[in-house]
Amino acid sequence: MKAISVSTINKHFYDPVDFQVLKDISFDVNKGEFVAIQGKSGSGKSTLLYLLSTMDTNYSGSISINGTQVTGLSQNELAKFRNEHIGFVFQFHYLLPEFTVLDNVMLPALKLKKKNKDEIEGEAIELLHLLDLKGQEHKKASKISGGQQQRVAIARSLINSPSIIMGDEPTGNLDSKNVEIVFEIFRELARERNQTIIAVTHDDEFAANCDRIIELSDGRLIR
Repeated sequence: MKAISVSTINKHFYDPVDFQVLKDISFDVNKGEFVAIQGKSGSGKSTLLYLLSTMDTNYSGSISINGTQVTGLSQNELAKFRNEHIGFVFQFHYLLPEFTVLDNVMLPALKLKKKNKDEIEGEAIELLHLLDLKGQEHKKASKISGGQQQRVAIARSLINSPSIIMGDEPTGNLDSKNVEIVFEIFRELARERNQTIIAVTHDDEFAANCDRIIELSDGRLIR
């Protein structure tokens, strides 16, 4: 089953001059697939991820996610869709430093309002234990290590049970040991939970261990 279907995507930036950053991009990603997006700086990989994430809607072509064509939906509809279907992990964790680890993980679910606070708290604790963060729940986010903060960010991305997790250089700030830990977490989520993972990465070893590499050069798909 297809998780994402991309058809003939073209994307321009117009400031300061007209520059075409993505050229006729088409591909599919299957449910439960772990995919790396690679390419040199300026190749368009992060731009592509932001289109897939529905946060940038200024393009031609079409994108379908989980059978829903997201191209053309309103900003409110897209925000609701993102909250339910997509989890994000960025290079920087973007945790709220004065909030506890547990509060940071619970926030997206409290915002979605599909479950009560006790249920959300229980699920957040379960995720933190899954990511080997037992005992860190009530510490402030600013008081744990960088590798732990990134794992908290992954737990936060999972709290609404998204079918797709998108990462923009999710291991970019981590040492090799933590890169391995994060990779194994993603691998397990794809295998055990059938979640689709799409990660932009400069790390060749990380990419080589994914199910597939989507490679861009000068805005075009080259593999």
